[in-house]
Amino acid sequence: MLVAVPLVLVFIVSLFSRGTYGGLVYRVNVQNYLRFIDPLYIKVLWGSLEVAFLTTLACLVFGYPFAYVVARSAPRWRNLHLLLIIIPFWSNSLIRTYAWIVLLRTAGVRQPIDKQKAASRMGHGIQGIRFQRRVTRRFVCLRDLWRR
Repeated sequence: MLVAVPLVLVFIVSLFSRGTYGGLVYRVNVQNYLRFIDPLYIKVLWGSLEVAFLTTLACLVFGYPFAYVVARSAPRWRNLHLLLIIIPFWSNSLIRTYAWIVLLRTAGVRQPIDKQKAASRMGHGIQGIRFQRRVTRRFVCLRDLWRR
C-alpha cells in the first residue's frame, strides 16, 4: 500500500502534459511515453543499467569475502569483525553532523572569515576603508534579502 499508491499517482501524473511554467495541464497525453523510445533516452537508460550492474558486481565481489570471514569467525571475534566493517560508515554521518553545526551556529561561516579579513586590513589606509565598505554592503544586502 505504501508503495503502490505513490506509484499509481506517479503514473497518473505522467499521463498529463507540462504547462508553460512547469505546472500540470490536465489533458491526457502519451507523448512522454513516446519520447521514451528516443535514442538519447535509450542511451542514458543503457548507461544507467551498466553502472547498476557494475556496482552490483563490485558489491558482490567485495562483500562476500567479508561476509564469509564474519560468518566463519569464532563467536567471540564475530562482533569485533562486524564493528570493523561498520565503523567506516559512521564517518559520513559524523562529518555531516559537524558540517551542520558549523553552518547553523549563530555566527555562520562567513562572519568569522570576514572579521578576520577586516582585522588584517584595518590598518591599510584607503584599502582598509574600501574593504570595510564592501563587507558592510554585502551584509546589508543579505539582511535586506533575508527580511523579504
